[in-house]
Amino acid sequence: NGGRMIYRMEGNRLILTLEKPMTLAELFTYFSVSKKQRHLCRMNGSIHCAGKIIRNDDHLLQGEVTIDLSQEQIDWVISDTPSQLGYSSPFLLVVHKPAGCIIHGNADDHTCLNEKVAKTCVDQGISCSIRPIHRLDQDTCGLVVYSRHSFFQPWLDEQLAEKKIYRHYQAICFDTGRVSDHFRCNKPIGRDRHVSGRYRISPDGKDACTHFDVLARKNGYVLIGCRLETGRTHQIRVHLSHYGLQIVNDPIYGRPSSDFKYMGLWADSLSCKDPVTHRTIHIQDHIEKDYLYFGKRRK
Repeated sequence: NGGRMIYRMEGNRLILTLEKPMTLAELFTYFSVSKKQRHLCRMNGSIHCAGKIIRNDDHLLQGEVTIDLSQEQIDWVISDTPSQLGYSSPFLLVVHKPAGCIIHGNADDHTCLNEKVAKTCVDQGISCSIRPIHRLDQDTCGLVVYSRHSFFQPWLDEQLAEKKIYRHYQAICFDTGRVSDHFRCNKPIGRDRHVSGRYRISPDGKDACTHFDVLARKNGYVLIGCRLETGRTHQIRVHLSHYGLQIVNDPIYGRPSSDFKYMGLWADSLSCKDPVTHRTIHIQDHIEKDYLYFGKRRK
């Protein structure tokens, strides 16, 4: 079914107005519902249409369909400080991750992003499990997507796997003056067997592709826009270093700069689709102070 859906929320109930009839199996496919979640929906009688509980995959759904979304509890220790919220819907959250903050922390770590998101959920009156859809390196700042419900997580995971969650980065590097304004690196990336925690270009590594655009130059530094086709660990950092472009304050692949406070890599914007309406959502992060060095905001 290619038609978009209209919806409203009543408590934990998602009420859909279908533009076209579809079977229960087609509804599950539309949301990429996992086999386990499909079974739970049938067992719990979570799908209703025309006043009836729907359990048969071949049942034709028309008009209004109700999905009872079970109440989920916050499953992380709650930080003292909330995350900075960039976007919120009944189905997902997008938050800002500060530089130096890890996403998953230890049980006693109250500074990881998951625990800050838990605090945000408490402050916003949101009851949900804490489910990041992707990660950022510890020293990278920027936007991270969270699913608000287990029902929608497989769909968001699938969007990420199919490269339908578009992520754009900006990198501040020492300028070599030896790269064109637009270039691409498609070198495979693997672990460096000689240095723990480091990755390198390797013919035996995983396929990786990054597109780069020079956005600005100033005082020996270059600002580069980075678009990922794949999401390998340290991908942008490894691919830039392959061209001799060292990210400022990168502790593994770059070198220090006193002109900037943090490592110069920022996930500054992302686009994804709403899990229900499938309309595109575009979110831009708030401006990072280090990037004001190059003047007005750049995409």
